[in-house]
Amino acid sequence: MRANLDDSILRFTLTRLRQDDGSRYFRPFASSTGAWGVILGGVMTGFRRSNSAYQAVVWDADGTMSDLGTLGGSQSYAEAINDSGVVVGWSLTKGKGKNDGPQRAFVWNDGVMVDLNTLMISGPTVTKPRAINNAGQIIAWSGSTSVLLTPQ
Repeated sequence: MRANLDDSILRFTLTRLRQDDGSRYFRPFASSTGAWGVILGGVMTGFRRSNSAYQAVVWDADGTMSDLGTLGGSQSYAEAINDSGVVVGWSLTKGKGKNDGPQRAFVWNDGVMVDLNTLMISGPTVTKPRAINNAGQIIAWSGSTSVLLTPQ
């Protein structure tokens, strides 16, 4: 069904997305917070910026934000979510000393973030997933090439 924006039936509601302390709202399109993926029911994925580092987050339907963590590095970024609540994104990994390691794609499900590359049977390193569908298929980047990952 294609919606006509002039149609009087089409209506939108606005939900203010809260910062992680629950008390303040972010400014839409500000450099400190951004939402990228959304599913039915209003759950969204995105990022918040804290201490010059991006952190992957999920907002529930009422706008409350939850931090997803990282793969050991200082930054992460949630790119997409499917209707089961499975999130894909990227994270820096733990490096030597205080340095970050390389960027890797992650899958987050039921509160657990896993390096997507550890779940692959074979293939090149995947660094940036862009989308996940309800069958669990993931579109991602591997170097400068787009790849489709299909669960077995």
